[in-house]
Amino acid sequence: MEATFDRSDPTDPADPRPSYWGRSPATTWTVTVEPTSAREGGLKLDRLSALQLTIWYWYFTAPAATAQPVAPMPVRADYDGDGVADEATWSSAEGSWQIRPSSGAAPRSLPWGRPGDIPVPADYDGDGKAELAVFRPDNHKLYTTRADGGPAAVHYWRTADYVPRPADLARMNLLANTFRQRAAVLTNAGRHAEAVEVQFQARDAYLQLATVSAPARRDVAQTLVILGMYLSRVGRHDEAITIGQEGVAEYRAIGDEEHVAWALGNLAARFYEAAARRRPRRRSGVRWPPTGSWPPPTPPSRRRWRRRWCSWGCISSTRAAMRRP
Repeated sequence: MEATFDRSDPTDPADPRPSYWGRSPATTWTVTVEPTSAREGGLKLDRLSALQLTIWYWYFTAPAATAQPVAPMPVRADYDGDGVADEATWSSAEGSWQIRPSSGAAPRSLPWGRPGDIPVPADYDGDGKAELAVFRPDNHKLYTTRADGGPAAVHYWRTADYVPRPADLARMNLLANTFRQRAAVLTNAGRHAEAVEVQFQARDAYLQLATVSAPARRDVAQTLVILGMYLSRVGRHDEAITIGQEGVAEYRAIGDEEHVAWALGNLAARFYEAAARRRPRRRSGVRWPPTGSWPPPTPPSRRRWRRRWCSWGCISSTRAAMRRP
């Protein structure tokens, strides 16, 4: 883009520096020339009447980040109430459920949920059939609907201002158990980062239950110990140690000495994993041969080397004996 700046246009009288005003096809520009800079560059301002500038623009477009697609999550449950679990998957990208009934009926695809939700299917209404259910972490609400097309419902059990009622304790405990089972399924599939997030939800659900139900404290302790194991698998070792210590303290607070030993064993494993990660790796092995390039060629087996040494030693000893008078 080119622009011409003419000194004949009016300038600011309060500014002693000469200004050059001009217009380009895109916008209006004002160029001010510093007298000191002009003298250093050998530019005579008293003879300068116009400036011709050429301006270049470079635009760099960053490539769009392509997120790796999230694999469908297995959500096996009894959706038709026949007493046999049905194979099913939930796709986070589309928020769709793919259900293959155990009875041999035609597979079904049902929309329920959106990206970021956690699928937690279970029988929350007590009719003997698992419902399509998703937990939304951003608002801590549980959304459920029946697989056969029944009415939908929203549950506020996990919201911050909700006070658990006795009638809801069984369903809240079912939700917490489903969180824990879902985390186990994810970590067994190698999806440890997702398992950590779901296990955190299980911990929070049990903590909420523990405010009104003393038996839930044992579930809190167990969930903390397992959460420490999941955190260690994703490299969050310091956090894993802290969570493990909380699990040990919770077991001690309720007087469960048998599980205290189990929690301490897991905590020791967390310390070992953290130390192993921080320890610098050293190259092990012995140079073979003692001189030469590295890496060395494959050394002969010990047995073969021992056999060669023995044969050479025996031959040398025999020859030496034969030379003796």
